[in-house]
Amino acid sequence: MVSPKPKQPLTREDWLHAALDALEESGAEGLKVLPLAARLGVSRGSFYWHFRDRGELLAAVLEYWDSWSNQVVIDALDASRDDPRSQLLALMEMVEERRLTRYDPAVRAWAVRDPQVARALRSADRRRLGYVTNLFRKAGFPPAQADARARLFAVYLSADRLFFASEPAARRRQLLRLRHRILTAR
Repeated sequence: MVSPKPKQPLTREDWLHAALDALEESGAEGLKVLPLAARLGVSRGSFYWHFRDRGELLAAVLEYWDSWSNQVVIDALDASRDDPRSQLLALMEMVEERRLTRYDPAVRAWAVRDPQVARALRSADRRRLGYVTNLFRKAGFPPAQADARARLFAVYLSADRLFFASEPAARRRQLLRLRHRILTAR
């Protein structure tokens, strides 16, 4: 008889990813210890191995979301050494392929009711917008145009799946490249 493979202990990242999924599905109400433990199939004791309390979890969820959806992308693009237009295209492709904005609507809804979340969201938005504006400036656009293009870029990346969720993948890739050409055209 073969014994079942022992279950790997959960990591802090497992809890944070489950919390983001719960936030996406149920809003901030989904960020409670017992429902998260049930989602992960563990006791709440596992939670306290990784977090002091729910407040620490909530702060960690925001940090994790920001790192997962922003910093990882920025680091990858900065390491690429590509020209700014290519970096903008790579950014669009990463956001699309990895669905990096999928938690944004839930975080934005949470921010309406929680000032700490609103501050974290504003900070993440400023960083995103600043990074993209800088790419447009490096691509040769004057400051006002770089800012306007970055704002269109940000709205497109954040809202596209909300409006056009049923688009087939091939069509989404085609539109992505067309939008890139439009946004980077002189």
